[in-house]
Amino acid sequence: MNYWVPMTRAFGNNTVWIEKQNVDAEYGEVVVVFDGANLLHGNVINDTPISRLSMDFRIIPRSEYRPSEKRSVSRGMPFLLGQYWDVP
Repeated sequence: MNYWVPMTRAFGNNTVWIEKQNVDAEYGEVVVVFDGANLLHGNVINDTPISRLSMDFRIIPRSEYRPSEKRSVSRGMPFLLGQYWDVP
């Protein structure tokens, strides 16, 4: 699961888009939780006068983990423990 937390006002084209839908949020108002492995998500060119600051993180229950040589799109990291995933 992906968790997305805006640290500034997020609206219009300065926000994250999930399945072609923008997510409007005020700072501290919302934490968006979504299935980032199966839902198309990303950003578009920000044409607003405000930059967005946000943080995101991903978790997977240990019971759901399956080793995979598939790689992340952005960094090319294999979905393996010690690579993409870490165990606290």
